[in-house]
Amino acid sequence: LLVESAPGPKKQGVVVEVVGTSFERLVMRANQSVLLEVYSSDPTCTICSKMSKIIREFADRMRNRKKDILVARFDVATNGFPVPGFDVADVPALWFLMEGAVVPEVVDVRSVDGLAELVEHKQLGTRSPSVLKVTNATFVDVVFESNRNVLLEVYAPWCPHCQSLEPQYEELAQEVEDQGLDVVVAKMDGTKHNIPWQGFDIPGYPTIFYVPAGATTPEVVPGRSAAALLGWLQAKGVAKRGS
Repeated sequence: LLVESAPGPKKQGVVVEVVGTSFERLVMRANQSVLLEVYSSDPTCTICSKMSKIIREFADRMRNRKKDILVARFDVATNGFPVPGFDVADVPALWFLMEGAVVPEVVDVRSVDGLAELVEHKQLGTRSPSVLKVTNATFVDVVFESNRNVLLEVYAPWCPHCQSLEPQYEELAQEVEDQGLDVVVAKMDGTKHNIPWQGFDIPGYPTIFYVPAGATTPEVVPGRSAAALLGWLQAKGVAKRGS
């Protein structure tokens, strides 16, 4: 796969410079959590310069505290992403990936203290893994092309059954993470986004689909509790990540 890439740096600093050809190795196959700043070296992006200073200070703090996290940056002005799911509408952008994750979590924090607190929560496991939100724009990348098994809830914000399911679904995401199962737990607002692919009929809210890695045909999943959904996944013989 040819990808636009600047030359890699001869020497890395406390903030690792990632380029197109090193993205998969340094980010996707990192044996640790990753905080990635996506920026533009275009001099007109003054906000990028300010964000880069924050990232460098954050990286220094993580190193001083001996935190197991890779702090990296990626210049979209000179590099292209070799994997799906990493598109950005604006820069600077921050993404966080737990070890083994293939879909990034958008980070809205823009301060050193806020980033440090986020990492502390993530690495100590005091915050449940976020259920990935899917839209029409990200559906193909996440559901069909992530090379992961995907559990997708289609919901409506006004639906009381969906509201009851929400804490159970978050608990399921935590169980999937704790057990290292190779499943992306995702959800999609059916009142804002439609799914124009065969097999994704929505008889009512919530509807939960399971799409095995590499497949495009879903299976409707019964069960409306974390225990029932986890049992269903285990009965399907879902493997652990990396196995």
